[in-house]
Amino acid sequence: MSSATTHVTALHALRVCGLASTARLADHLRTYPDETETVLRRCESDGLVRYRDGRVSGWQLVDEGKQRHDDWLGTVRAEPGWQEQVSHGYAQFLERNRELKEICTAWQMRTLADGSTVINDHTDAGYDRDVIARLTTHDRHCEPMFDHLSAGLSRFHDYQDRLDATLDRLAAGDASAFATPMSASYHCVWMELHQDLLLTLGRERDDADGH
Repeated sequence: MSSATTHVTALHALRVCGLASTARLADHLRTYPDETETVLRRCESDGLVRYRDGRVSGWQLVDEGKQRHDDWLGTVRAEPGWQEQVSHGYAQFLERNRELKEICTAWQMRTLADGSTVINDHTDAGYDRDVIARLTTHDRHCEPMFDHLSAGLSRFHDYQDRLDATLDRLAAGDASAFATPMSASYHCVWMELHQDLLLTLGRERDDADGH
């Protein structure tokens, strides 16, 4: 667990996650929900974030919070020494990202013997085990990528730990840890990593990034 959550780390978590619950932000920050809630309430008092109620609820940045975060990002980007390693890791990420998309598609859809596809209803335990094994292999292949990312900016190591935690949940039988939207699933954590890389490097999403 992280020892402290600050205004800037909370703003960065929201910029990466988008609209998010306290629990999801606490997972991103690798800290406790009560600590996360306290910092978010302080940010709210400072006019940086707001809590949105409704059918889809959660915390989100307001314009002042986005500007504060942009200022912080500018400071990070101006620091020397990290760009080469993170850029190298990002190039590896794009390769691994294509592989993960195929694995997630296999988790969501099954190809039958006649070549047709059906929604995976997760009643075939053997099929799901095979897809989880592919995900585990993918995760192992990501180790060199994280070596580069973490050597550039140490905070990227947290993503590796969080992805490993989702694999532990899958191994324990929690199927929601694979690709459940707006949660701490493997796919969601991976998407957060992607967004963090784009923000940190000041890149716009292009065809190489996919969708």
